[in-house]
Amino acid sequence: MRVTKSEPFEEHVAEELPSSPFSFYEIVSPYPREGEFLLSLLLEKLEGDLVRIDPDRCFAETFAKEFDSPSMLSARKVLLCRHVGAQEAKGVFAHKIKAIPGDLSIIRTGRTLLFPHKKIERSMIVDLSSEQWKHRDARLRRWLRLVARKEGTTLSSDALRDLEPICREHFGMACKEVEKLALFAGNNGEINGRMIRALTSVSPSANPWKVAEKIVWEGKWPRLYGWKERALQDLVTFLRFHMQLGLVLSSALKKGEGEEITRDYPKLSAKAMAYYTARASRIPVDRWLSSLRRLYLLELRLRTQSTLKIFLLLDMFRMEQ
Repeated sequence: MRVTKSEPFEEHVAEELPSSPFSFYEIVSPYPREGEFLLSLLLEKLEGDLVRIDPDRCFAETFAKEFDSPSMLSARKVLLCRHVGAQEAKGVFAHKIKAIPGDLSIIRTGRTLLFPHKKIERSMIVDLSSEQWKHRDARLRRWLRLVARKEGTTLSSDALRDLEPICREHFGMACKEVEKLALFAGNNGEINGRMIRALTSVSPSANPWKVAEKIVWEGKWPRLYGWKERALQDLVTFLRFHMQLGLVLSSALKKGEGEEITRDYPKLSAKAMAYYTARASRIPVDRWLSSLRRLYLLELRLRTQSTLKIFLLLDMFRMEQ
């Protein structure tokens, strides 16, 4: 079975292990720490004699030896091959995975699929390499809640929002922050946004949504140098949302239809809509249109630029505002 979301894999781990393990597991993710998190969930439930095989020069010989020898310690043997490159592993795995013994499970993690066009019997393959960013964000939020539950606490919605910027770039660091804050929250307590801001190194100012909000509605530009490329791309996406919202609100207010427009944005709170509407009333429609045209040109240029040039293009966009 091959899946492109983590949920089916997590359901298998939670509901079918340790009684019904697969013979072959493959975890593929462009983000190694997130692949390691999935691996940790699997190893918590998969029973057997765990043998770790490092991807060194003797990988082929070691794998063949362990594959052919039964475990002396357990009824099941588990061969863990972490971070083994696809080209290196193909020749080793090609013939072996066709006839994996019933008392053996093989786990392979990496950045690319081992056999993208081959069906492997009794296998569970989770491939997150083409996962959409909104699905990844939802998955990371779910995993942070899981980390908090394991520590005997919960995460509030504002805590998740403040952790999101660092979670996208450094998931492992975000997990460590949650584990640390769980000590302050105590058993059955809750980690909230105030604790995040007071006790961690996570800066709310690095939240692309909040920064875009400040830029569009208040004209306040922060220092962007040091931001990762993904965060900069998210910033441009949120700039577009806020500018489009400003254009809609400004046009509606001009026609006397401001109250009707608010119903088209049910996910925005009444307080936020009141703030946006008040700000939009001060900016003419022509200015929104001009800003959106410049942003459109910026987005076209960003598609083929390095992170350094993204900074320069954003600076140019800022000076034109």
